[in-house]
Amino acid sequence: MKRTSQAVRRKTLNKETTHLFDGGRSLPSFQHKGLGNVLLDYAEDTAKKEGYDYMWLGVYEKNINAQHFYKRHGFEGLSDHTFQVGSDPQTDWLLLKNLR
Repeated sequence: MKRTSQAVRRKTLNKETTHLFDGGRSLPSFQHKGLGNVLLDYAEDTAKKEGYDYMWLGVYEKNINAQHFYKRHGFEGLSDHTFQVGSDPQTDWLLLKNLR
């Protein structure tokens, strides 16, 4: 996934202008029915109304379907973040979308 420049990262990732979207998980029986589109559109509309310039989120590096979903919605690669789940290091891709 394409990454944004370091200068853009420094400028955009602050709590006054950037909104975290955290809640894009769904059970398999609810996937591919348009619910994700509705939830993400609502989150974006709310963030815009509240004056945010950007929205960001994390997606598991092995969740290719989610990565494609967010790319279709205009998110771009920002960086990555590795964290421990028990003894297993896992990496999330941090994605960013300009709302303006």
